[in-house]
Amino acid sequence: MADEPEDSALFDLSALAHNLRKQAEGSSEREAFIEKLRKKVQSGEYHVDAEALARKLLEDALERGDPNHCADDEGK
Repeated sequence: MADEPEDSALFDLSALAHNLRKQAEGSSEREAFIEKLRKKVQSGEYHVDAEALARKLLEDALERGDPNHCADDEGK
């Protein structure tokens, strides 16, 4: 189904949660937030606004001038 997350998306979220957990060691508020997010992901309640995410990724890449995230029209 289109609404079901792909396995790779779940893996990426798991890696992100793991990294956030490592960074938040010692912060009880952050750990509580991560645990709440982890439970939402596992239960299927967490949904990403793909359009907003894509827009933010492009904005960030354009701000950094990151050539790996910005396609150019040369060679097309």
